[in-house]
Amino acid sequence: MKKKSNNTSPKYIILFLLIAFGLGVLVQSKFNLRQIIRNGFVSKDTMQRQKLKKIFNIHKIPAWSGVQIKKETEHPTYNEQLIEFFDQENNIRLSSYLLIPKSAKSQKLPAVLCIHGHHSTKENVAGITSSPYNINYGHTLVNNNYITLIPDIRYSQDIWRIEDPMGLNLLLYGKSLAEVRIKDLLRCITYLKHHDQVDHEQIGLIGWSMGGGLALYLSAIDERVKLSYISCYFGTYEKTILAMRQSTDNYIPGIKNFGELYDVAALIAPRPLLIEHGTPDREFPAEIAKMAFEHVKHAYSQRGVKDKTKFVIRKGGHRFYGDQLLPWFNQFFQNH
Repeated sequence: MKKKSNNTSPKYIILFLLIAFGLGVLVQSKFNLRQIIRNGFVSKDTMQRQKLKKIFNIHKIPAWSGVQIKKETEHPTYNEQLIEFFDQENNIRLSSYLLIPKSAKSQKLPAVLCIHGHHSTKENVAGITSSPYNINYGHTLVNNNYITLIPDIRYSQDIWRIEDPMGLNLLLYGKSLAEVRIKDLLRCITYLKHHDQVDHEQIGLIGWSMGGGLALYLSAIDERVKLSYISCYFGTYEKTILAMRQSTDNYIPGIKNFGELYDVAALIAPRPLLIEHGTPDREFPAEIAKMAFEHVKHAYSQRGVKDKTKFVIRKGGHRFYGDQLLPWFNQFFQNH
């Protein structure tokens, strides 16, 4: 009589391993069963990022049609270019400063997209004119061997006569000012990504106030951003934007259905994220920001990178502080 073999068929071993893997993934809540059935294995972060992109109507964003240098100025340690991006199809033009350290002639350097806030300009960020809010971070960074790109933020120079009506009109179409601006900034990142003096794997982002909000959303959406510095824009929707009348650019159709501000920030993990906050701050109270950051810290801890996020509070109100600016960038970016 022929003896039964004790060897298990290879196909059953493979099936068992696949089932075990699938159960393990589901237990860890990294994937969603409905999405697995529909799209295969897609991470929760990827699904959240896709959801956020949908809220901002972001699909494929084309590069700028072209760029023109309007003016060049030489400084002791860097060259300053006033440039204008343009989109011929939609007749859009965006003025920006590009600051390039002279050392970029011999090596590729990290680059930082620098975003100004309300009551401030790209000239303040570039150090061309002074600001009571201390926002000359583009100038500080270029003097420390970083290429900096400092764009205008459209419609932001007159909040109540230009920005507010524009923002309210866009809401009727299911759009927002934040959407318009983020699309501009995505194109600016594409420009840096293809600049021959930029280290394409070292592109950072910094913003203050309104610029901090744009930097937060942009960092969550675009993984080409490798490091983020957010100043004076954090908390929860419940305790900030829903708690008082804010400028219209803060109102984004459907954003509350996505989650909270800390859910947006959590999508930046495992990339380095520093949030700087001032006190007192009526619109974005520091105690609310501190509480919200606990959720961000938890998200980074779950990814095993808790040293890549930091929250600091300084006394002095709603302004840029920047004592952590160079230490943060130098810690994670090379060539310094």
